[in-house]
Amino acid sequence: MEPPLGRRIFSEPQNSDFHEYFDKFSLWHNFSSINLIQNHRQGKNKTYADLLNRMRIDEMTDEDFKLLKSRVRDIDHEDIPDDALFVMCTNKEVDKINQDKLNKNPNEQVTMNAIHIHDTKKEFQPPLKYGKVKNTPLVNELHLKIGARVILTYNVDVVDSLANGCMGTVLDFIKFPNGKVRYVVVEFDNPEYGKERIKQFPELQKKYNGKLACPIEKIEFPYSLSKRETSHSFTAKVIQFPLCLGEFIII
Repeated sequence: MEPPLGRRIFSEPQNSDFHEYFDKFSLWHNFSSINLIQNHRQGKNKTYADLLNRMRIDEMTDEDFKLLKSRVRDIDHEDIPDDALFVMCTNKEVDKINQDKLNKNPNEQVTMNAIHIHDTKKEFQPPLKYGKVKNTPLVNELHLKIGARVILTYNVDVVDSLANGCMGTVLDFIKFPNGKVRYVVVEFDNPEYGKERIKQFPELQKKYNGKLACPIEKIEFPYSLSKRETSHSFTAKVIQFPLCLGEFIII
């Protein structure tokens, strides 16, 4: 069975410097297993949770298929609200629909370009994949408008519930005197997200009529340019806001 996210921690390290240690000391035999039995994602909706469990092991019933088909709607169906979150299968679909949605927003577009730093190259062009910088959570060009829906793409502060996947709406952009964006001000859907950070900026709450205005700044993210990481790998850094458009997401 494939791991749900990323590599297993007890798998052979990608860095060859640690292969000898891995061969002598198996992490697998040093872990205690914990069986998670409480379903938090589907909550009290046992019917849906049971359906997903049967889907996972390919044992769906006729009733399961009938239930799912009863939930199928056309994209412009009246049951679907204007602010509904759509989940797509490919980055290409997501990027196109997100951009179309942003184009319909009448507010001025603000573009924030990532800053790239290389160990030895002054003029460095980073490797990009679907607009993101290699295997980082940051995009090369971030296009936003006031009122745009956004998602955090990095665990900014997990203690303050500012984690990857948090969704919200752009309230404003706070800029430096030179016009560069210092903060993207976001009102997150859940009032618990960024609660402590919001307390540090009481002037923003007054400016935006009591809205939970949470300022998000750029982060610095280092990454390897080598296919296999070693102690001699060339590295680069990208500095950008850990945000992306969030009208539509990829599964």
